Amino acid sequence: RVLFRSTSRKTIENSLIESENRFRTLLDKAPEGIFVQVDEVFVFVNTALMRLLDAKSEKDLIGTSMMDVVAPQFHNAVFKRIESQNKTGNASPLMEQEYITLKGRRVSVETTASPIKYEGKNAHVVFVRDISQRKIDEEQIRKLSAAVDQSPVSIVITDLNGSIEYFNPKFTELTGYNLNETKGKTP
Repeated sequence: RVLFRSTSRKTIENSLIESENRFRTLLDKAPEGIFVQVDEVFVFVNTALMRLLDAKSEKDLIGTSMMDVVAPQFHNAVFKRIESQNKTGNASPLMEQEYITLKGRRVSVETTASPIKYEGKNAHVVFVRDISQRKIDEEQIRKLSAAVDQSPVSIVITDLNGSIEYFNPKFTELTGYNLNETKGKTP
């Protein structure tokens, strides 16, 4: 009878260890940063977040204030989100903000967070996506769009079949056509 309990307990312990290892592997392999904060202090960080924040190990972040990495202009918004989550128990929608890494780099991120219990305490799990490249691409598109719109030359953009999708104001000035009259037609 004692042998049965011992074996059963050992099996349960092994199952728990295996489950915890699987869970940790999933979190560490996640492509996005994930952290848990209690009272604005990091209590858990995954590998992707450490990479994003230029941390060499968990020790660089665990026990420090998460607000140290949030750019100052976003502090009020983050505090309001935490307050809202605590009051409603609901997740927060996506929010664009900037983090400041341990090396002082500014990183554009998109975050979402949910209130949870962590070791019996009120906490928040936060998912962080690096959107720095997307922000650079958006700025390049904005500049290109402005250049096309301000060009002194008529510019017409068509799809692969030759149907007009867009043209700049110079085209309208030269031809008198507006986009509604020509969209879907060929030049």
